[in-house]
Amino acid sequence: MRIAIMQPYFLPYLGYFQLISAVDTFVIYDTIQYTKKGWINRNQMLRNGVATMFSLPLKKDSDFLNVVDRALADALKLSDDPWRLTATHIVFETSSRLGSFRLMDADDQRQVALGQFKFFFDVLRDQPIRTTITILHNAFLQASMNSVDMTLQSDSIVRKGDTFGGSLGESFDHGRLTANTDWLAVVEPVQKGVYGLSMIVILIVMVWPGAVDRRIRLYLIVICLGILGNALVCGGLSQPATRYGARVIWLLPLSATIATVVWLKLRKRSPQPPQPLSPSDSTGMSA
Repeated sequence: MRIAIMQPYFLPYLGYFQLISAVDTFVIYDTIQYTKKGWINRNQMLRNGVATMFSLPLKKDSDFLNVVDRALADALKLSDDPWRLTATHIVFETSSRLGSFRLMDADDQRQVALGQFKFFFDVLRDQPIRTTITILHNAFLQASMNSVDMTLQSDSIVRKGDTFGGSLGESFDHGRLTANTDWLAVVEPVQKGVYGLSMIVILIVMVWPGAVDRRIRLYLIVICLGILGNALVCGGLSQPATRYGARVIWLLPLSATIATVVWLKLRKRSPQPPQPLSPSDSTGMSA
């Protein structure tokens, strides 16, 4: 039996695969100390005919750990770095410095999309429980994210908008709400309280016998399922973001208000129970 052992490499050279093919057992030796300037998480590629170094970012940790103990950085977390490789950059970036799915031609986009679908279902078949738990976790996380912070124009949007100019020739600039967003710290807790109270009201109306008729109850069920569906699609299958929740969460207080008004009106219209007769009334009736 022929056995070979090598440390792991990121996109290894051709000889690495030839060695794997030539032996009966190949051992990946990852219990050695991580080499910071090695080829474990970086490599080179030709870019416009010039060899360019690129690497996979690692989570900050001791350089004295073994390879198996190092982990990749979270590439999807929010960052102020405009060149960070996030999911949004991968899909929508228009700069030639990064490149993206959006810059591909239609045929290449179709091939990438088909490959992503296949990859997703391969992962789902291999890890059905963990994948389902992750999707549900992100969906519930998305359902709790409803701040309006991402719906307000940022400095980058102002810079982009200013290049177009307005219909009256005025500059595109921040308004009163976006020039200083310190008010968000006060408004967001109030919003969460209103949304939470609205959800409680909706649940009470839905389960209270005779509170509303079937049409209103069905309407409330559709609203709740719609909000959860939005969280599942935008958060569970995409990247959780506050703007997705802010687009639909206003339906909760609106629906709670409608349900409360209908409930109160039905209570006023409901027939009053008969009052018991007084002794004098009963005597008069017998006479």
